[in-house]
Amino acid sequence: MKASRVKRIVSIILASFFVLSMLSVTAVEAKERLNAVSGTVVSVNADAGKLSLIDKAGRTFKLQAQPDKNPKVIGQLKTIQEGDKVKVEFDEKGIIKSVNIEANR
Repeated sequence: MKASRVKRIVSIILASFFVLSMLSVTAVEAKERLNAVSGTVVSVNADAGKLSLIDKAGRTFKLQAQPDKNPKVIGQLKTIQEGDKVKVEFDEKGIIKSVNIEANR
């Protein structure tokens, strides 16, 4: 009887480790995926948190910052002018996560 009890306890522990490992994989997959684009600033309104740019392929991106969640981005937008070359990271909803000036106009 003791052997079956030990096997049962070991089985429960192994099952618990398996469940925990699956939860951690799910957490990693849920991590936010960011897009990045380099382009020329067409317009910027730092107070409204809005940025429009066009990339080398001619695609236009209209992106939005969230001042309450990421005030650093608003500060970055205040340093940008139309014509600047920038690299912007944003999420799948078009929310800006970071802005870096590559070259001033």
